[in-house]
Order: sequence, then structure tokens, then C-alpha cells
Amino acid sequence: MSYDVYVNCHTCGSDLIRPSGCNNMTSNLSKMWTEAGAPLRDFKGKQALEVLPLLQQAVDRLKDDPFYYRTLEPDNGWGNYDNCVEFLERILAACARDPLARLVVSH
Repeated sequence: MSYDVYVNCHTCGSDLIRPSGCNNMTSNLSKMWTEAGAPLRDFKGKQALEVLPLLQQAVDRLKDDPFYYRTLEPDNGWGNYDNCVEFLERILAACARDPLARLVVSH
């Protein structure tokens, strides 16, 4: 299973993540991003401005304590700390480009 996250531009509807990277990430990392403060499943349908502070805090927490968050890496090898940080940073950047954009999250 995996998560697909899209940040759809409020004027044209185009996805703001895709030009800079992949929209898909293994659900094996959901514990890591949720514990950091970014429960992606709860972001479904929200405007970017609502989740921007949570995403920034989560990225900051991940970067402030990489040793701890690496302990949450899945044993099966599907996903890791670096993947999680990069994925959240792509979502964060897309949200920052258009705070009125809407998030689409499927799991």
C-alpha cells in the first residue's frame, strides 16, 4: 500500500508536486510522518494554508532528531528516513507555492 498526495492549484487544478518529484510514497513511512506531526491522511481535502505549519513543523522535527526517526524505518526496507523527509519537503514546497491549493490524499 502507498499514499498518493497531490496539491492541486486553486486556479488551474494542475498538480504542483509532480514537476519536482513523485506523488507516491509507501505507507510503511506513515508512522514516521505522523509521529513527526504530519498525519497525511488527515490532510485530504484541506487547503495548503491549513497544513503548511504542520508540514513545516514535521520537517523540522525530522531534521532535528534523525537518529530517533531512523529507528522508525520499516524492517522490510520499503522506505526510509531520507525518503520521508524528501516526500514531506516536496509536499511542503508545493503548498508554499499556492496556499489556496487543495490537497488530495489517497491511501
